[in-house]
Amino acid sequence: MGGAEGYMARLYGQLRRHGKQAEVLGNLPGWCEGQGHVHREVPLSPKWSRRTIAPGLLKVHGEARRVRALVEDLSPDWIHMQFKREQIGFSRSLAQIAPVIWTEHGVLASRSPLRPAYKLAARHVSTVICVSEPVASSIEGLVPRSRILVIENAVDARQHRPPSTGERQAARAQLGVHDDRHVMLWVGRLDRSKRPELAISYARRHHGDHVVIAGTGRESGAIRSAAQTLQNVTVTGHITDISPLFHAADLLMFTSTGRGEGMPTVIVEAASYGVPVVTHARSGAEEIVRASGGAVVANADDMDEWARTFRASWLQNIEPRRTWLKHHEQGWWVQQHLNVIESL
Repeated sequence: MGGAEGYMARLYGQLRRHGKQAEVLGNLPGWCEGQGHVHREVPLSPKWSRRTIAPGLLKVHGEARRVRALVEDLSPDWIHMQFKREQIGFSRSLAQIAPVIWTEHGVLASRSPLRPAYKLAARHVSTVICVSEPVASSIEGLVPRSRILVIENAVDARQHRPPSTGERQAARAQLGVHDDRHVMLWVGRLDRSKRPELAISYARRHHGDHVVIAGTGRESGAIRSAAQTLQNVTVTGHITDISPLFHAADLLMFTSTGRGEGMPTVIVEAASYGVPVVTHARSGAEEIVRASGGAVVANADDMDEWARTFRASWLQNIEPRRTWLKHHEQGWWVQQHLNVIESL
């Protein structure tokens, strides 16, 4: 399940507690069936990418007609969308039924061929929620600023909290780390744009640290193959409950290239567990990492610079993370979305 899917499932799981009922059309992993939510399958083409956009454009008008017929039967109070396929293809039609909300999780590239169509579709949107200020800035000129609202990602700090001594020891033992070596955590989609190979490079260079890589994706095979020759690397695959990994970790290594990054939830999660984050100068998350008490390396390929920065970060006071986290609590996050919905 990607970050955008997790966002929607988590948001409406919380909104249900405030009396907001929701129904998803299509396929959304993590949707809470049996908890008051309804999941109605609709045959839709894949999310748009370089590979899928051409066939997707050929199908979008037919899909829009099917979706509109279903939405008319539901008579919703609002409609929430977050992928370019439905934003561009469905918004004009669905806005005639109920107010439309978009959520943007990533930066829209300045040279994206979708920008003209995005601007036309945005005329029918009531509010565009952006997960960070850079994301909001990327759509200025396409959407009036008065209809753009920044709501940064948040976590439930009561659930995601620093571990006790016993929890930390148990988590490290589960990973096979029985000494005082430092544990480096990498979490995300195993894709070239996320650069998971940097975690492997670090493990090769610094044998005294243990590296844990969690996630799945196209690079899973390559990462597992590379890890087989390294005794200080653990590749977990997909993990539903990430808490034990953060309990064991001394630091989170964030290596994405910055192409379209919005506000990665994993950075907020790390802060909530008391784990510092180190990223590189081209990740797109430098401002967020620094604000949360983390650090930035200048050269992503210099493993010795990563090591020096890691060790400096381990010695940092955790208070900056705690202070930053107060503004990224789930209760505040839910209330901001409630304000948007009730304003409609």
